[in-house]
Amino acid sequence: MQTETERTRWAAAFADQLAGFAPGPYPEAPEEAPARLASPATRLKRSQENAKARAQRARDKAKRAAELDAAIAQGLRSILRQRRVYERMRDGEELSGIAVRVEPIFAEGMRYLVEHCEWERPLASRALTARLLRPAKPPPA
Repeated sequence: MQTETERTRWAAAFADQLAGFAPGPYPEAPEEAPARLASPATRLKRSQENAKARAQRARDKAKRAAELDAAIAQGLRSILRQRRVYERMRDGEELSGIAVRVEPIFAEGMRYLVEHCEWERPLASRALTARLLRPAKPPPA
């Protein structure tokens, strides 16, 4: 594995060759001092900081997943109300026979994520696309 110094030397030599110059002597780079081991107290503090950061990332991820699920549910509820699916099912029509398109659910979920949850549009679009338009999982064998 190359160190940063070796990579820099190689890049300079390669650039010289491309420009038509013969590779010349390299200036000596100062050797990096060996890293000192941190004290146990410092290592404990860093470990605790890393654990707190990991826990915060996990909470943020769970919050985003809950917001995404809420947006999809909101979109479904909205479309089912618009299409009067509940009334049609109460009248005896099968849910499998009622066509419900994905695009309005997607649009309503997108609106909910951007306006209420304050997500950025590209992030909301990617998340909804991944959740709503992912390929179906095959049945268990």
